[in-house]
Amino acid sequence: MASGQITPDSRVTGIPMRDAALNPPAGEREAVDTTLRAAALLLQSGGSGNGAELAVIQIADRIAPPDATFTFAGNLVAAYATAPGGPFSLVLPIVTNGANLERASAIEVLGERVASGETDPATIPAELDRIAAIPDPYGPWEILLAAVVAGIAWSMLLGGGTREALLAVAATAVGRGVQVAMQSARMPPALVVFIAAAAASLAAAVGVRAGVAVLGDAASIPAIAWLIPGLAFINGLIDLLSIRHAALGIQRTMVALVMFLLIGAAIAIGVAAGGG
Repeated sequence: MASGQITPDSRVTGIPMRDAALNPPAGEREAVDTTLRAAALLLQSGGSGNGAELAVIQIADRIAPPDATFTFAGNLVAAYATAPGGPFSLVLPIVTNGANLERASAIEVLGERVASGETDPATIPAELDRIAAIPDPYGPWEILLAAVVAGIAWSMLLGGGTREALLAVAATAVGRGVQVAMQSARMPPALVVFIAAAAASLAAAVGVRAGVAVLGDAASIPAIAWLIPGLAFINGLIDLLSIRHAALGIQRTMVALVMFLLIGAAIAIGVAAGGG
């Protein structure tokens, strides 16, 4: 897009970024980098492409060069702008470590406050630092407890009794333990999901073979239900239905579907290894 032809609604595009040229002035680079940080933080916290677009428009209109355009992809956000020293591009990766909707909401509120003039643009970097430091709302034990409760409910819905529910709880604990250990070792997310699902399924299959439970499905399926990427899949569909972010939606949806396939393969391998 040519300089002078950018409107607020056309700031966020799906057009591939052009190559970077000269180094921009520090002030303009920092302004674009700040806007990108807001988008990246919102997306990696579980926000949608539409939410990130609105935040970018609200913040960029106050601090970024008037011709700056921004692009979202599944694992990065990028910007292109011109400056007195020449055109330049910036790219920031999106590192997804799990959803934190409190952070995503805080970014959206920040965008609204910047747009309304309630927040001084000079304080945006500090506000982003504060939001990035917001801790996850639930600790490891709370997540395990939620997975256990969900596993018991799933087991009962599938016709299981007390023994199936208890086996589901034990298998869930095994899978969650493997997940935490692998995440601490910074293993790839797809590998973490696959190994955790296989471990939980193996534990359930061994329990069924040992006679702890009778209905294998009522123990093995609840043991991996907590691994299903529901939020990622929903966000992918939302972005897919908004034409402006179809590319982001396709990538998010495909990643979620790959996770579903990995979980299914892990269940098959775990059950087979456990003699189920």
